Amino acid sequence: MPMIGHLAEAGVVIYDEFREGNIAPATQNLEFIQACEARLPKGHRIAQVRLDSAGYQADIFNYCEDSGKTFAIGGRLDAPTLQAIAGIPETSWKTYADCAVAETVHSMGETKKAFRLVVVKYPRQAELFDDAPKYHVIASNRGDRHIRDRGIWGVIGTVPERIMVSNTTSNCTRFGGR
Repeated sequence: MPMIGHLAEAGVVIYDEFREGNIAPATQNLEFIQACEARLPKGHRIAQVRLDSAGYQADIFNYCEDSGKTFAIGGRLDAPTLQAIAGIPETSWKTYADCAVAETVHSMGETKKAFRLVVVKYPRQAELFDDAPKYHVIASNRGDRHIRDRGIWGVIGTVPERIMVSNTTSNCTRFGGR
């Protein structure tokens, strides 16, 4: 499975790694981010990191916090995350045509700091599925309301040194890429 790191605005691939098919997508993502950064021109650094849920790892969150990077990383719907979602008051959801968006504060056992958990709730067709909503979550350390107010489609603002890491051959547009 290929891993591709590219600068979002320029569409330039700065590093790729073609892995054996039996290697999990979450394997050595932090090392991959560091390898991408090492390939930037002298004096430049990665300011923002955007990853799919394979990057939902405490060591990546801690690295971003320690090195001053903002992040938007797809989350996992594990038991603690679902418990956090259940604690969001119904009045906190901002409704859109096809979904609702809310946020809460969350942490993992090994993260040094809590982070924002932006939750997107999609309705299901009760005739085909149960009537429980479907959720998508994004973990972020951005301090403003940018993610929630612009919705899932505008997660990251424009910063020249922003990296996206993709575990597929797509261009990682899930979080608002171009």
